Amino acid sequence: MGPGMMQARAVRSLEELAPAGPYGIPEPPAGAPEVPPQRLALCVLPCLAAAPDGTRLGYGGGYYDRFLPLACNAVKIALCRAVLLEPVLPRECHDVRADFVLTEGALYACKGGG
Repeated sequence: MGPGMMQARAVRSLEELAPAGPYGIPEPPAGAPEVPPQRLALCVLPCLAAAPDGTRLGYGGGYYDRFLPLACNAVKIALCRAVLLEPVLPRECHDVRADFVLTEGALYACKGGG
């Protein structure tokens, strides 16, 4: 959509996804219908690192931190490799924490996610 902004789009199969966008993430085709954020039940969050309290270290664009407050009904799960799980990460007031952090070997329920 533009710097720091993103939308949810309906995709029925992985084959519909276009080649990876600027962050290496495959994207829905331009004509895919938009899904209002408040209708989402689950948001899967990429990260460079995470902490068990749900704090995420992202790629610095703020896309998810702007989008997630709009997805007020969604459970937020950060996917993080176990070797990149840190006990504590820095967090700013606008950073949105995950409700859960999922690694290859564990699922962390994050107290105070959001």
